[in-house]
Amino acid sequence: MRWQKQKPIFALFEGGEGSGKTTQATLLFQKLKRIGRQARYNDEPGSTALGFKIRALLIEANKEIDPLTEFLLFEADRNLDFRLNIAPALEDGFDVVQDRNFGSTFAYQGYARGLLKTHAKLMKDVDSSTRQNLLPDIIFLLDGDPKKLLKRIKRETSFEKEKLDFHGAVRRGFLDQAMADKKRWVVLDATKPQDALQNIIWEKASRLLTKQ
Repeated sequence: MRWQKQKPIFALFEGGEGSGKTTQATLLFQKLKRIGRQARYNDEPGSTALGFKIRALLIEANKEIDPLTEFLLFEADRNLDFRLNIAPALEDGFDVVQDRNFGSTFAYQGYARGLLKTHAKLMKDVDSSTRQNLLPDIIFLLDGDPKKLLKRIKRETSFEKEKLDFHGAVRRGFLDQAMADKKRWVVLDATKPQDALQNIIWEKASRLLTKQ
């Protein structure tokens, strides 16, 4: 049988620190591969050579990096990622399972750092440009009480070291985005068992495959 290029799906996973989004993104990617789909797993920041250097700066961020600089560094990484990884993969017919993207930027830098109060238009314009106006087909938000989720963290980075109020603002940022786009966002209880979450995610993702 002659191979025909599949219509790809673009699935994004978002959530605060310790939410388990990386685990669930990996499980979905593996499931897609097992059923014979062509799929790519991608995360940010740091999925390109230059982006990896940007990631190092962001993870070990200190007081020299102000919120606007932090935002622009994330967007520089995202621009590389979409240009070199995400857009080409989708064009070639590969499913893309993405760990973090614009949702995190607006939750962390927009809400928790307060940039949306002063630079809302800039944030939206820059982010739309870096993503080439591409949006995921579905966004899974692993949501939970930051006080509980942070206890799962084994290694602290600059974000995990932030106070609980910061993580509360991040959570509100995610939930507000989900509320504004209920068609695309799926909010899941991050404290549910891993297998239960995996089953729910697959049930939602597989609906996209049946529409092709």
